[in-house]
Amino acid sequence: MAKFIDGQLQGSWLYKDQLEPIAELDANGDFVSIFAYGEKPHVPSLMHKGNVTYKIVSDHLGSVRQVIDLTTGNIGACQGSCRL
Repeated sequence: MAKFIDGQLQGSWLYKDQLEPIAELDANGDFVSIFAYGEKPHVPSLMHKGNVTYKIVSDHLGSVRQVIDLTTGNIGACQGSCRL
């Protein structure tokens, strides 16, 4: 899947299957973020973005509720929904 604005590629996503993105790419095709799955189907457990790895905490429906920086332990709470 790709995102275009005024005909210019802004970025794209690589998918494992129809429901599971595994990477986000910038307009040059370089990795922006990488997702790892394990605990729940169709919900990433980890996201590596930049030089930081985050633990993704989701509820029983798979909605993301917290994103935890594994280096610092800082927790970002999500209200309603989180956009990764």
